[in-house]
Amino acid sequence: MADEACRLSSNSSPEVDALYAGVTRLLNLPDSSGRKVGDCTRGVYLFIDYDGEPIYVGQTTEKLRTRIRRHLTNQRTDAVAMRVLDPFEVAEVEMWPFWELEGKDVGDQLDRAEFTVYQNALDKSKFGAILNEGEIANTELVELPPSVNGSILPLEARKLREHPDLRLALSLDPPVGLGVVGVARSLERPPDMGE
Repeated sequence: MADEACRLSSNSSPEVDALYAGVTRLLNLPDSSGRKVGDCTRGVYLFIDYDGEPIYVGQTTEKLRTRIRRHLTNQRTDAVAMRVLDPFEVAEVEMWPFWELEGKDVGDQLDRAEFTVYQNALDKSKFGAILNEGEIANTELVELPPSVNGSILPLEARKLREHPDLRLALSLDPPVGLGVVGVARSLERPPDMGE
């Protein structure tokens, strides 16, 4: 599957198409210099849920686009496999691209940046917790580059996704969650009142 052309089969639901389109749009957001943030090969990222709570911090030495897309669409990451991160609960992503580190040995620079984002997120969390699958190494805090952030879904789709019934259905195991599309579609239209 090409990075930019995240084409799904004709069998994919509108909900899945909207998610893929939203992830692509988000990763194409420009930084202050006009570069697509998703193209940076060194960076730290933060996932935020529909309640505004930070839920996961990560770093990458591959394109931010590749790593974040893997978390949110392919579901082939330790965090997803270990059931720490539910991709359907990610509403927003904040990214810190480290353009100046591209093509260089990063040493512990990304570890320190990840810890800084982690600490900042903990401070903002009303629960004082982040759902990472393991401990983030305790290091000194560093100054971060400007971040780029945004919502994955457009406002109308996000309102639907924020509905408690849909969020509950999406959090269930796959066999139980098969009714998710039906739940989503029933929330999109008012019940038939029978005239």
